[in-house]
Amino acid sequence: NIPLGHTVLIGHDYFERQADADQLIGNAVQLTTEPGNIEILTYNQYADNSVGGETANTQAAITAELTAAGRTGTFTTLADYTMLTTALTASVDVLLVVEQELGSDAGLTAVGTAWNARLQTFIDRGGIIIVCNDTDYSWRTVSGAGLYTITATLNQYPATATVALPGDRLAAGVSATYATPNGSASFVGVVGGVTVVGLHTPGHTPG
Repeated sequence: NIPLGHTVLIGHDYFERQADADQLIGNAVQLTTEPGNIEILTYNQYADNSVGGETANTQAAITAELTAAGRTGTFTTLADYTMLTTALTASVDVLLVVEQELGSDAGLTAVGTAWNARLQTFIDRGGIIIVCNDTDYSWRTVSGAGLYTITATLNQYPATATVALPGDRLAAGVSATYATPNGSASFVGVVGGVTVVGLHTPGHTPG
């Protein structure tokens, strides 16, 4: 069966807000087919949940983009990965994995492994999964779940982001090139999916 949903890996952690990065995550949330209020479940167990931290900044970016598009969203929190099955109800449209800067490689791999079957079901019914990353291991939540193969991340600040697929819905309204905000990375060794926006520094291959 072809999954109805999408998994979006974003190489920005939203430590620093930037207009194009905000547009990118706003577009990702709006990939849902839900025509009304968008229900967003935020996984933040190992994130910076302080005032002005990545969780708050990521949610603020999404709220701003939804407001600009005439849409609304509601956030609920998942602070314990073992409670995913309970939290990921039929009303949830988007699973947002904010940057898990305090999580370990092994720990977040275990999260992904535990989530495997549930994430597959969520994607199959049209759910959207968004994972935000710097040079940490947030990507393990989807790699460990078998949705992607990724081997590492590479720091991409300061660097340039280039839209590789301008016709893609994720790229709508995003500048053709933009300077990456602080807290940006590319994904190495990716198998599966396509690159919509590539991040690269001189001498490095876009990814």
